[in-house]
Amino acid sequence: MARMEAQTSPSPPFSAEGLGPCQLSYCHSFDNFYQWWVFWSTCGNDGGRCGKPHHLSATADGAVIKDQIKWFLQLALEAIAWCRCLVQFWGLVKIGDKTYLTTCDQPFALKCYRFSDLDVKELCEYRKHCLEYLIPVDEDDQVQLIIGPPGRVFRSGLPEYAPRVDDYTIGEYPQRHYAVGRVMGYWALPIYHPTWHLPSGVLEIVSPHFWGKPCRRWVLETLQEINLTITSVRLAEASSCQDGEIVKIEEALSKPRKICGVAYEVAKTWTISGEILSSHGGLDFIRKGKGVVGRAFSSKSACFCRDIRQLSITEYPLVVQARCVKYSVCFAVCLQSSCSNNCIYVLEFFLPTYEEDEDEVEADYGDPRTLLNSLMETLKERLGSSFKIASGQELGQKLIVEVIKVSPVDEFDSFEICSTTGIGGEGMTKLQMASFSAEGLGPRELSYSHSINDCYQRWVFWSTCGNDEGRCGKPHHLSATADGAVIKDQIIRLLELVSETCSYWKCLVQFWGLVKIRDKTYLATCDQPFALQYVYVNIGSVYLRDRAVEKLCEYRKHCLKYLIPVDEDDDDDKIGPPGRVFRSGVPEYAWNVGDYTIREYPQRDYAVGRVRDYWALPIYHHPTRHLPIGVLEIVSPRNYIPPRWVPKKLQVKMEKLLKLKKHGAS
Repeated sequence: MARMEAQTSPSPPFSAEGLGPCQLSYCHSFDNFYQWWVFWSTCGNDGGRCGKPHHLSATADGAVIKDQIKWFLQLALEAIAWCRCLVQFWGLVKIGDKTYLTTCDQPFALKCYRFSDLDVKELCEYRKHCLEYLIPVDEDDQVQLIIGPPGRVFRSGLPEYAPRVDDYTIGEYPQRHYAVGRVMGYWALPIYHPTWHLPSGVLEIVSPHFWGKPCRRWVLETLQEINLTITSVRLAEASSCQDGEIVKIEEALSKPRKICGVAYEVAKTWTISGEILSSHGGLDFIRKGKGVVGRAFSSKSACFCRDIRQLSITEYPLVVQARCVKYSVCFAVCLQSSCSNNCIYVLEFFLPTYEEDEDEVEADYGDPRTLLNSLMETLKERLGSSFKIASGQELGQKLIVEVIKVSPVDEFDSFEICSTTGIGGEGMTKLQMASFSAEGLGPRELSYSHSINDCYQRWVFWSTCGNDEGRCGKPHHLSATADGAVIKDQIIRLLELVSETCSYWKCLVQFWGLVKIRDKTYLATCDQPFALQYVYVNIGSVYLRDRAVEKLCEYRKHCLKYLIPVDEDDDDDKIGPPGRVFRSGVPEYAWNVGDYTIREYPQRDYAVGRVRDYWALPIYHHPTRHLPIGVLEIVSPRNYIPPRWVPKKLQVKMEKLLKLKKHGAS
């Protein structure tokens, strides 16, 4: 329980000089870990009683609200547990016939550790910096570049939250450069008295660290206790039927969340109060016609945007949050329930996407209609008896989706989903359902075996006409050595074993077999078996594409061009890892192919960006044989492959099939 002390308590453990225009009064509270200080000017809003020229004339509303804000600050800081922060009020002042927001002469509060002044200096510096700003708020002021979050919040009448201030642009937040390094979490809220149409000011809360939903929820509850609100209209409380419907929607959304799996809140439910939409939980708000959600509500249909991060902050007030969590592709659909109140909801989905980034999961889901058809099919299955599209059609029927254009790829204003000619279906063959094209992966038609393990697909391929004296009549086949021709079936089985061993890795496993060209011996992947394994995502009958497999296929096609000389009199400069492994009889592992030189790995420049992990293993037909029969190459786009575990695991599985020479991996 916090204790309150009068001003007879000790002075703050930090200098309050410069935090206000003149002398400050304060009250002090503390608990076991934190202490907080609420400050207010002793002479502001009183006709300049102190005789100094620094006071501005507060509006009538601003003078009335001041005491309520002081009381709120005392309550709120006790409620905001485990959060060091500055809370300050931007009040309204008049200069001539213009109205501005200012922190000068307005109450503010600081919360810090009880036994440390950690972060207080930075928060005080931010406070002093804000004192220099006057933010114009009159409707005729066309100064969008200087109003910043407090000005936008006052004009829009809705809160603005940023997990990290560095996700703002300088145009959106003029204090950005000064704020970065001093504060991190940011929240600005319009403050309304229940009887007033316009806000009486803006409450700004900044913290040197991230703070989430519980703290934000406590702030809103505290405002309600003192009869202040953050919207101009009273948000409708959920009726009993809405409570049940929201539970049903959340259960239905659990499946898309599980399938997409890219973020904690990959799907959101929005409820309606007049022209304001609020997310379930009441922490985020957006107006009708704004962003994907607002546009879906306006049309009573659906809306799509390829990258919501490209929208302006006035068009999409939640854009800073989207940048922080790297949401981009967004889809929203407006539903109407079958209850007597015909309640309206907007369901918002953040779809998985691929970006050229080292830290991103490599998945490219291609045409968004593929996933959208599946999402709508899921909603039809789970909600079709209780909901329909708000414009009137049933779930699962043809739906026109409005497009917010942000890219040259967006050629059309809308597109159609849930048509009778959907993507995918039972008539597709296994190879058509694969996330890649097998064309060019071998000299001609390929045979294959296919298996699925949890969320991974495995394909093992082999040529139908290789090593058979060129039966197909095409000139692309090379003459395998005697050992190579004999071993082919065993290599196919080996690849199946490798795929089982590497059951949770994205990888290409290919065999470099021996071929003869005149009196020379080479290693080649042409006509040799290979295997691909990648993430398998299935929604209904739709198979989604894994970008990693495309890169592995590109690497495979590139390797088909190579013949690696392995005779002892051949130059070492061109043999690369497969040639070295064949000659040395020792496995070779690289954590990152980029660490090779071009001489050590001739394919290096092509491989970088497509593969990362690299294994090359000599394969022996019999442990008494002196030379390998070829080299097994395993490549992966990520560091999935435990270097010491692979040979040991494979050795156990291949003892009765093939023998991997026992060498420890480095």
